[in-house]
Amino acid sequence: MAKLQLSPQEVTCSAAVSACEKGRQWQRALHLFHEMPLHRVLPNEVTFGAVISACGRGEQWEKALQLLNEMALFFAAPNAVIFNAAISSCEKAGQWQLAVQLLSTMSDVRTLF
Repeated sequence: MAKLQLSPQEVTCSAAVSACEKGRQWQRALHLFHEMPLHRVLPNEVTFGAVISACGRGEQWEKALQLLNEMALFFAAPNAVIFNAAISSCEKAGQWQLAVQLLSTMSDVRTLF
């Protein structure tokens, strides 16, 4: 009997990254996130929010900010939830200047829409 091979879909990958975030497994969340394009699945805003939040919980504020910057490469726009996750990751690391800068950026982005 032949094995049925399923290709991962955007929702499935986002759910897996989100589960890793909730389980405080930032490394696994980041790994799954980086594996998505190999399966021809592009991350969306939900996926970015989950992986940024996972990095924040894991005190990986630099990775969280890097991911926020990478969103444009995937034609994904940061929303309030994503900005809040990035701001929270900076706050947990004592990077209050960056948190304030992100808040300002968030306000600038919101006025564009």
